[in-house]
This record gives sequence, C-alpha cells and structure tokens, in this order.
Amino acid sequence: MRWRASGAAALVCASAVIGGCTFDNPNPEPSPTTTTAWGAVAHDTSPFLKHFPALGKPVAASWSKGSPSTPSKERIDLPGPSSTRLDAVVTVDPAVAARLRTEVGEPDPDSSQPPPPATPELAPALQVEVPPGPFIVGRSTLGTTYGWNCVVYVDRTRPVVVVVASLPWATGFTGAP
Repeated sequence: MRWRASGAAALVCASAVIGGCTFDNPNPEPSPTTTTAWGAVAHDTSPFLKHFPALGKPVAASWSKGSPSTPSKERIDLPGPSSTRLDAVVTVDPAVAARLRTEVGEPDPDSSQPPPPATPELAPALQVEVPPGPFIVGRSTLGTTYGWNCVVYVDRTRPVVVVVASLPWATGFTGAP
C-alpha cells in the first residue's frame, strides 16, 4: 500500500513538472484569422424595432448579417448554429441620437474588455455608408432581450448610429415576432 501511495505521488509530481514545461517551436503557425461570410445589404427597418428597441423607429437603415468563422487545425467543426454578426448604419430620430450620445458615453478605461476601434470596421459593402464621424463609441445592449453584444458608434453631429453586434448563436434578423 505504501508503494502505491508513493508511486501515485511521484506520478503526480512528474505530471506537474512535465506539464509546466514548454517547448519553443522554431516555426510557430500564425494565429488563425476570423473571416465572415456576409449576406446581402438590406434596408428593412422593422427588425430594429424588435431587436434593438433603444433605437426607436429608424428613419432609414442599411445592414448586413454575417457568419464569422475561425479556421483551426486543433478542433473539428461540428454542424450546428454558428455565431451571428450584424453590421448596421441606422439613421434615427435626432432625439434618439441625443439620448444615445449621453447613454453610450466614452468607454470605461477600467473595463476588462479591449476598447472598440475609434471608427467602425463594417462589412465591406456597408463601409461606404459610414459617415466620417467623429463618433462617441461605447458598448450597449440597445435594449435587446435577445442577447446581442453591441459596439455602438453614435455620430457626434448627425442622427446616425453605427452598430456592430454579435450573438454567440445563429438567429434570424427579422421584424416579425
């Protein structure tokens, strides 16, 4: 019995020592990049009432939904719902834009999340729709109950809100309940 306990202790110690070692790879592989398969640009404003009620009834919108993916040699991709990204340029009522400017504010410097870029990085087909800014940038739910994680860019002078939103699962982005 004593040998079993000693052998088990030696095995645990050896595992800890070997597990703590790292071996430098002289030819490390580059980090995988995320690519997004984007859908067509749409202009329907009704989904924003359902998904982002804090935007009010949009005056106009251009948006595209995509499915991000990161290729990996270390994992097997299983069929199932993928994550969803939504990029949108939304013209809102001036009162909504004014309210969002104060609610979104500037990012918290003590936040554990990295700060969003100063200018929006959208789906290529939407990039031409982005006003020149400058923007007030921050994170917000925009009143969603669906779990969207949003980075919001509110133009400082125009009633335009740029939304970069993501969900960890696939979803339809429709106006119907």
